[in-house]
Amino acid sequence: MKRILKIIGKLVLLIVGLVALIYLGFRLNEYVAGNKYVEYLKKNKLVSNQLGKSIPLKFDNDFFENQLFLVGEIHEVATSPVIDVSTFKCLNRKTNITTYIAEMDISQAYYINKYLKDSTDLSLERILNKWVVWIGTNSAEYREQKWGNLKEYYQQLDKAKRFEVFGVNRLNDFALLNRLLREKLPSIYSAEIPENKDSLVNWVSSVLPKILKSRSFTVRDSLLLADIEFNCSNHDKITSRDEFMYENFCRYYRQYNWITKKIYGCFGLYHTLQGINRTLAGRIKESRILNDNLVSLVALYTNSQLTVPSGGLPSYLAGSGSFTKLSYSCDDVFFGYIKGIEDFKRVSGKNSISLFKLNGIDSPYYWSNRGLDNFSLIKLFGSIPIDENKVTTDYIQYLFYADGSDWVQPNE
Repeated sequence: MKRILKIIGKLVLLIVGLVALIYLGFRLNEYVAGNKYVEYLKKNKLVSNQLGKSIPLKFDNDFFENQLFLVGEIHEVATSPVIDVSTFKCLNRKTNITTYIAEMDISQAYYINKYLKDSTDLSLERILNKWVVWIGTNSAEYREQKWGNLKEYYQQLDKAKRFEVFGVNRLNDFALLNRLLREKLPSIYSAEIPENKDSLVNWVSSVLPKILKSRSFTVRDSLLLADIEFNCSNHDKITSRDEFMYENFCRYYRQYNWITKKIYGCFGLYHTLQGINRTLAGRIKESRILNDNLVSLVALYTNSQLTVPSGGLPSYLAGSGSFTKLSYSCDDVFFGYIKGIEDFKRVSGKNSISLFKLNGIDSPYYWSNRGLDNFSLIKLFGSIPIDENKVTTDYIQYLFYADGSDWVQPNE
């Protein structure tokens, strides 16, 4: 028995040694392969700053020539709303951009605009009670870092620079929609507007077009009500969120003559990847509505923390409360490794955030998918689906690299 245990022990040591050698070999190969990327990144690092509540951003002139600017974030990392707000402020100051498309529905966007103006009695928590960005429904910190800061900024702007939020997501909060309809329609209809989701959707689809034909409304309210009717009529027909967001984007683009405007939006990272034809960004790019005049900026993280519902985690990872503060790092071969993440790490500091231009002159990202291609040994989170026949700049053009970001504090 002792002999067998010794043999098993030696085998275990041998396996561990082999795994260690393979891992070290992989790391060494990554390091060597990354040398030309590191040289490029050193020359194309636009920002390097310690993590904080804001980022003093600067971009090259080419960046501002775009018409649509999309920031892709990992919602549950504390640096995400900081990147969003800082990027939008930079664009608003530099280009007078006043159109903000958001991953929320039409009624939520309506009341967010009233919140920005201080013209509603609804709290931010109530407006975003059914927000599809779930961390925003579970974290006052996230709401304040994003919308609280944007409100503070909005209220000190000159009227010419004040922005408007357009919700492109499919309907999510039907109680809020009911309230909006009662506010906008003549009071004689209030009693018949249903509260139940399915009944409300059917009522709007069948009755609202008749009201619009028989009643007079301001031009803006007519557009708003027609958009509500569109969202209800297509609620069960278009089940893909990205397709719905794309259809709403195109609708707004025509209605509000956005051909003459610059547009900003912040979404979950996946939605902003241009190289996937089923994403919002991919659909916009493929449609040629903007003639490729769009840019995507996404964020990657190392040594950071993520807010995750404990119920969705294996017991060995889950914390004791409703939410778990989970380690999150794009250099983790077990749960998610981004090939080339070491390149960004080599030219950045600890507890800092850096911004890189990936589509500069002689960029190696024109010829490979390094910086986005990924793998994991344990499938815990969804991976980024990268086509081996496409390159990094087919998906994104700028990248934020953050080290040491905290989690988003949830409402426990």
